[in-house]
Amino acid sequence: MKSRFLILLLTTSFLVVACQNYKKEASSEDQITITDMVGRNVSFDRNSIKRVVCIGAGALRLYSYIGDINLIVGVEDIDRNVNQNRFAGASRPYYDANVEYFSTLPSVGLGGPAAQAAEPEKIINVDPDLIISEYEDVKKADDLQQQLNVPVLVTSYGGANVFSEQVKGSITMLGNALKKEEKAAALNKYISDCKNELQEKVKDVDEENAPSMYVGCLGNWGKQGFTTTSKQYPPFNVSKIKNVASSLLNENQGPVELEKIIEANPDKVIIDAAGAEIFKEAYKADSTTYQAIDAIKNGEMYLQMAFNAYYTNLEIALMNCYYIASIAYPSLYEGFDIATKSNEITKAFLGKEMYDSSIKNMKYSYGGYQKISDMATFGE
Repeated sequence: MKSRFLILLLTTSFLVVACQNYKKEASSEDQITITDMVGRNVSFDRNSIKRVVCIGAGALRLYSYIGDINLIVGVEDIDRNVNQNRFAGASRPYYDANVEYFSTLPSVGLGGPAAQAAEPEKIINVDPDLIISEYEDVKKADDLQQQLNVPVLVTSYGGANVFSEQVKGSITMLGNALKKEEKAAALNKYISDCKNELQEKVKDVDEENAPSMYVGCLGNWGKQGFTTTSKQYPPFNVSKIKNVASSLLNENQGPVELEKIIEANPDKVIIDAAGAEIFKEAYKADSTTYQAIDAIKNGEMYLQMAFNAYYTNLEIALMNCYYIASIAYPSLYEGFDIATKSNEITKAFLGKEMYDSSIKNMKYSYGGYQKISDMATFGE
């Protein structure tokens, strides 16, 4: 009887201790449930995250802003510098900063615009503890998580806008998931401070008298020519710049008729470097038509850096905001230097000054931000 009582006592004690340990584990700050950017609740132990995989356009970029690069155990081919690199001529600062390490890692899929799906058989080979995905599909994320028994967090950019709430939310989410809350908060504050600075500069500008601009050659699933533009362009919106394309497009981005651009006759023209070569050829073939736009005829044309390469390079998008504002309002930006500001931005995002090493020297940068005085001789 005593032995049975002793066994019962020991068993009860073990259960009490076990329950206490479970409760302690469950209430630990490292046991976390995160609502990702498509509304899924994902639970995991943050202490267990030692091996990370990022899939889809921009997931690795966002991770590079916040996470420890050394935890990445595999990358998509588009980020491994293997075979033919579709974005070899464009700057992706997260890639440029880490390409030597990324190139040593095994493949977790093809990646890139032509491969818009996860490849679970490759992902499982690198045994990840966490998958960060940019594929904004609840069912696909759930299926991948269940198939591999690995937590999957979905990010979002919310369009090509560095100031979007989805970007802010994704950065915060990654900070919480990776125990990098302070770093994430600092980056979000930096982006917010930049937006406030840009808006403060033009607070006294009468929008009726604001300069008008047109941005052409915006990349959209590849290089595009002069007539591809956007009706809601963040660098214009944040600095009270009239976008002549706002009434020319039904969708946010796409081609417009050249005649309509000529009729709108913007004060200044911005050319995105990604499509500058296409525009050069078109200009050579019919310079007279393009010269009907006063900004082109008078040399009020400027080159911005390409910001779309495997989705939006947020730091370059932010640089473009400052550069375009300095062109629109030169008196408000006296002494402004785009190289200095660009280095500040890349340091805030990636911890490195990268204007010369990455952005200015990329194949399609033509030497960096600049005024195009004569399209006929530009790039020669």
